[in-house]
Amino acid sequence: MSDAFSNLFHNNYGVDGEKFIAKPPGAEYPMMYSGKPPLTWGQYEPGVMADTPEAVAEDKRKHDFHGSPADQAFIQQMQEQPEGSQITDEAWIGASKRLYHYMNPKSAPQPSVETPSGVIDIYPGGNPRALQLGPAPAPGAGFTDEDYANWGVNFMSKFNYNITAMLFDVNKLSGAPSEVAASMYYMMETADRDGMLLENFTRGFSNFMTDPTTYVGLSTLGIGMVGTQSGKQLSKMAFKDVLKNIVVNRGGSAAAVAGVEGAAFSAVDDAARQGVAMNAGQQEEFAGGQNALSMAAGAVLGNRLAAGLPAIGETVMRAAQAIPDVVSAVGDELTSGAMYSNPVFALFDAAKKAYEATPNDPLVKSNYLKLQTEREAAVEAGQIDPNPTPEVIPTLVQTEHPGAPRAREIADARIAQERLDAEANVKAGKKPKSVKDVVKIEDLAQYFEEDHLAMHGRKLDPTDPADQQVAARAMAAEIDLQMTQAASGAGWYDADVLKTFQRLSEIPGLERMKTDETARIIWSAMAAPTSINQLVKNNTRAATAAALTYFRTGKFPIEAPKPDTVTEGIPKAGWGMYGVTSVEPGMKIISHLIEKLGEDGFADWWLSPHTKGELTAIRRAVGLSGGPSGVSGKADSIHLGAMVLGDKTGRFSLNINGYEGTTKDVWYSRTYNRAFGQMFGPPDKKTGKPVVQGGPRNQTERREMEAFNKLVLANTQAKDLSEADAQAILWFYEQGLFTRLGVTSRPGSFSEGVGEIHGTLGVRPTVRGSDGVETEVEPGTTLDGFRGVSEGARAVRYQRRTERYFGVDSAEVDGTLPRPYTGESNGDAGGSGRVTLSPTPEVLARYQEAGLNIPKLNELDALTASQPYHDDMTAAMAAHPYGAQVEIKSPKELSELRLFRTENMGGFAIKPDGDVVAVFTGKAEPRKGIYAIMQAAIAQGGRKLDAFNTMLPDIYETVGFKPVSRIPWSEANAPDNWDKATFAEFNNGEPDVVFFVYDPEYFGGIKMEDVPLFEGDGNYDAAVAAQTSALQVLGGGE
Repeated sequence: MSDAFSNLFHNNYGVDGEKFIAKPPGAEYPMMYSGKPPLTWGQYEPGVMADTPEAVAEDKRKHDFHGSPADQAFIQQMQEQPEGSQITDEAWIGASKRLYHYMNPKSAPQPSVETPSGVIDIYPGGNPRALQLGPAPAPGAGFTDEDYANWGVNFMSKFNYNITAMLFDVNKLSGAPSEVAASMYYMMETADRDGMLLENFTRGFSNFMTDPTTYVGLSTLGIGMVGTQSGKQLSKMAFKDVLKNIVVNRGGSAAAVAGVEGAAFSAVDDAARQGVAMNAGQQEEFAGGQNALSMAAGAVLGNRLAAGLPAIGETVMRAAQAIPDVVSAVGDELTSGAMYSNPVFALFDAAKKAYEATPNDPLVKSNYLKLQTEREAAVEAGQIDPNPTPEVIPTLVQTEHPGAPRAREIADARIAQERLDAEANVKAGKKPKSVKDVVKIEDLAQYFEEDHLAMHGRKLDPTDPADQQVAARAMAAEIDLQMTQAASGAGWYDADVLKTFQRLSEIPGLERMKTDETARIIWSAMAAPTSINQLVKNNTRAATAAALTYFRTGKFPIEAPKPDTVTEGIPKAGWGMYGVTSVEPGMKIISHLIEKLGEDGFADWWLSPHTKGELTAIRRAVGLSGGPSGVSGKADSIHLGAMVLGDKTGRFSLNINGYEGTTKDVWYSRTYNRAFGQMFGPPDKKTGKPVVQGGPRNQTERREMEAFNKLVLANTQAKDLSEADAQAILWFYEQGLFTRLGVTSRPGSFSEGVGEIHGTLGVRPTVRGSDGVETEVEPGTTLDGFRGVSEGARAVRYQRRTERYFGVDSAEVDGTLPRPYTGESNGDAGGSGRVTLSPTPEVLARYQEAGLNIPKLNELDALTASQPYHDDMTAAMAAHPYGAQVEIKSPKELSELRLFRTENMGGFAIKPDGDVVAVFTGKAEPRKGIYAIMQAAIAQGGRKLDAFNTMLPDIYETVGFKPVSRIPWSEANAPDNWDKATFAEFNNGEPDVVFFVYDPEYFGGIKMEDVPLFEGDGNYDAAVAAQTSALQVLGGGE
């Protein structure tokens, strides 16, 4: 490293006795500090040995004042340390902290303006820019030095082995201050230490394999990982030089450096890529000429790197922020199966995608036009081919599995025996039986068990925690592999469901799917029983035909269509081979619930918690015996309503609605059984032959499957996957695995099934296919209120419906349907009649299953409790980020109201006219107890309230408060502590004030823009008058 570069990363010190002047990294001005200045990295005070607590303390201080080390001797010393020593290396920890907070700016607090202890401010009047020394503030509770160090290890693994991530990281670092550049430089130099841990190899290989540029040749950018050790070292050298020139010198010789290194990298990458092709049998010999051309092309692109990379990264980022779909659009371009012969095309096409998505963004447009000009110039100069022929890379499912020959051997042996048996039957005068020359599922099951034993030496025990981990890691690796595919299965229950409903809303007769969440829930319910033993596209046809019939006639279909009949213009919309025995009972349950509860009531019931006893009673009401299949627990155990259909089909419907859980269908059972080497169940009672297990063996195994799916998810490299995602990805992988081994099994999707219906019915879709690979959504095809009601809100709404419509003696529930609270006199000595409100156990169990709570409440003497109430509320709202929206009443005002307090010091107050005011929750209040608190207020006579139009109206509407009037924001009447930036998402920090009345028949649905708005002089009085009038119409309440 040059002296200039080294000096840039260090500070000069002026020493004066026991005081010294220093300018730590990040500070704008020097400061005078007490004590001795810290020694340089690698040096310690006399008597202090390395790796002792005293040495660690000195190293921490060195990082505070010196920043990350750049001395080559020290760096070489650290490179010789064993792999894993980063975790205890104070220089590594400090560099990781600094880099973490730079890369994640929202996690890093602003520097303190207070003068640090032991520091003398040498500037008269104080230095507001003085840097607070000491450990970097943790981004979250419990984030330790070891956590920072591990983050640094993971970051560098991703940086070194995943070019897509590297591109965006380089863009962020291109404007970094020198102390951050120093940290990055040190981490790059010392990330690879002596030896390699298995976990580090696994992490690096996963990052490499999950990087789309591994497959599209973008490593020729000049800074990428190219699949070989030499390539990795070249990538590090290239970026270190680019880092010096771009970050430190802000230009200079960066273009020359990038050009030279770009040429080297392109050559290495091309050689590696050809080697892969030869190993895969796609190429017979090494093409030296191609390598030379690739090196020349790499130099051309390398010269564009220094100037173009930050702009390119910013282009994609800006587009991604403007339109989230551009990320997948660019991803499609890079993972569509075509390998670009030159990275200029990849960058140009990515920029073009960004421009098409955000044509009005000036930065995106200018960078796209710039790349277009450069591309045209390169074509004219003969540097790149204007019409390259892409090299097609086969997808995973298109490659034969290594075990396919053995699976075929097993099938051939079975076929030979079946033919011998068939000949024997003919000789015995029995009816001849044809034997097909195909691989069957039982052949694969035998192969899987053989392979399992060969790998583990025994069958893994699904009840043993250690074996569960081994199996989970194997399945997690399959998820990671499947995630590299364009059609990974990720988002099948989310993104595909969204596309499905968008497409369904385009079918005449199903237009309400676009704006009506209840209609979508009804379709999801129909899709559950009609999925039994059906392919996805057949399931889609059956559910859609049933929905068309219901929404057209108002009569819910409960009888299976006859085979080969056309239903609502849709052919092959039958209910499958189990239509009468299994599908019809499920459809009868749904029909009964809709008839009894109404459509909206059904939607709330379907997605809210109930006891198993209630589910069983519903089934008995339609003539079925016993409880829902596969649903464990006693009569008082709690389950979501959809589980009334049974564990498998109920979870299927819940997954469509975005609820977590694992559907134990035949494909997931195959994955699970393959993981533990237990493919076969009990033998056939007639033939004695082994039978492939088709589902969970018992209730215990069902629960084990659910726990196993969570364990698999915890072991994947992929982030932000739901349980439904994990199951869908494994489903796609499993069917692809069967196809590769000889049993064709093609995953499908709901949206694809609706697409076929469009073709049959002649519907012109606006949600269209993209090059036959993925689907894109055209503007204007969003869904209103898609999954807009939470599970907790549905639980509250259904509880209200039961109180209103069922009373307490319904034959379909286990016992009674009480309100959330039971009230009794609190026994105060004065006999005032004040009450204590305690949670009702049955309702509490339901609410807790939905993530809600019901806090205990006591009515207090207002005269003595008003001052503490005021003080507690003031403190709670001062600490709450949105506390400004709640009006705090004075002690005198509170003394004239009825006051109720929770045991955690929250509460509400009620005026004599039924106005609910001063509602707040204490700091220690259990989460989401506000719904029950508001229900208690209603039960105690609360009939009206008002609030800013922020997040509060959703809560109030859920419990039955209907908006009837509103007034616009008023600067003159705004709360003194109101911060518009805090409330920016609500009308730019200027929300209306909305007035509500309690209506027991109201369950939401009014759009705020449709609520009468009163403006001008006297608007507040007019809005209150409208509220009073609405309350009178309702008779003051129930």
